[in-house]
Amino acid sequence: MSYLAEHVGIQSSAMSKIANNKGYNTSITTIEALCQFFECKIEDVVEYIPD
Repeated sequence: MSYLAEHVGIQSSAMSKIANNKGYNTSITTIEALCQFFECKIEDVVEYIPD
């Protein structure tokens, strides 16, 4: 996970929270960086779950 965090430009602890805490809020900048890294669309890394 530290490899991904380093390439996305965030701390490993933040990457861990994104991966392990359902409902964790992160920035659109981080989401964009993840999409660039994985060469995917936002809907591939984000899921909307209504209350």
